[in-house]
Amino acid sequence: PEFGNARRRSSFYMLERLVEQKNALNIFIMDDPVLKDMALACHQWELAKNLLNLLKPFEEITKIFSKNSASISEVIPLLKTLLNYLDKAEGADFSGVQTTKNELKNNLNKRCKDYFIDRNLLLATLLDPRFKTCFFDDALSQRTYADLKNVILKINGWDPNTTNLAESNDRSDVSDDDDAPLAKIAKKAKEVNQDNVPHSLFWNTFAEFISMPASKSPLDREGNDLINKVEG
Repeated sequence: PEFGNARRRSSFYMLERLVEQKNALNIFIMDDPVLKDMALACHQWELAKNLLNLLKPFEEITKIFSKNSASISEVIPLLKTLLNYLDKAEGADFSGVQTTKNELKNNLNKRCKDYFIDRNLLLATLLDPRFKTCFFDDALSQRTYADLKNVILKINGWDPNTTNLAESNDRSDVSDDDDAPLAKIAKKAKEVNQDNVPHSLFWNTFAEFISMPASKSPLDREGNDLINKVEG
């Protein structure tokens, strides 16, 4: 996703700095007869602040994707969280920017729709212990599990169509500790600064995803059998 466009980031930081220096700028402008008529009205300052509220999560995601440690497994979770955040961005803190919000959502869906079905991104997300299938619906979970099975079989030179593996819904061999990484992220997400509305709304939306149990698949046990076969 092209969140890292330098010009867009510069515009965001310029607007952020403008709002931060609101009082100083008002004093400077009011003392200058030439600039006095250029002073921003109260509703314009409020609009600028609400626009920053709306765009703040985009800036946060840009920083995450710009890190050397960034992983492709983070793409789907963060994009889905961002779309849900835009659905929830309502109220006084987002007053006057609803049209911008709708345009952002429409463009995000249009530009990123292929990411949600990209095979490499789906497999990376599934294999990341932080996310697993929390950002997939049941049908997508089944398809991605099956795709992963076929990949492993082909790597080992087995025919996916003829290799028989036990299928079972039994998850008695799966420990609750498997979900420990998800619990840690959920806890961290809930410990945000509650005074920062867009920050807390975005990460609380993320926490809602990962606090839901990962989709249970009959391929879970099959996957364990496959791993045992590979290791054996």
